[in-house]
Amino acid sequence: MKLFNLQHISDMRGTLDVFEKDMAFAIERIFIINAPAGVERGGHGHKKCQMVLICTRGVVEVIVNNGSGRKSVLLDTSSKALFLEPSDWHTNAMRSVPSPHV
Repeated sequence: MKLFNLQHISDMRGTLDVFEKDMAFAIERIFIINAPAGVERGGHGHKKCQMVLICTRGVVEVIVNNGSGRKSVLLDTSSKALFLEPSDWHTNAMRSVPSPHV
C-alpha cells in the first residue's frame, strides 16, 4: 500500500488532477463507483491485481490489511491516490457524499 498525491492544478475554472506515468503497471480496467454514505464495498483482496483508488467526490475511508497489520486511509480529495498491492485486503466505506446540487 502506498498513498501519493497527484499533480493538482486549480484556477477560476475549477480543478484538474493529473494522473500521468505514476504507475509502474499498465492500466487494464477502470471502475467508477457511486454509492450513498454509509455503504461499504470491497471486503476482499486479489491474487494478482494491483489497484489504485481515487475518490472523485465525497470522502471514502479505506481499511487495508496486508496480513501484518491494519491501517485506515482517508481519501478526501481527488488529488490523493491509494496504490494497493495484490496482498492488500481492503474495505471501502463511503463516509460522506456531497449533494449533486452543490
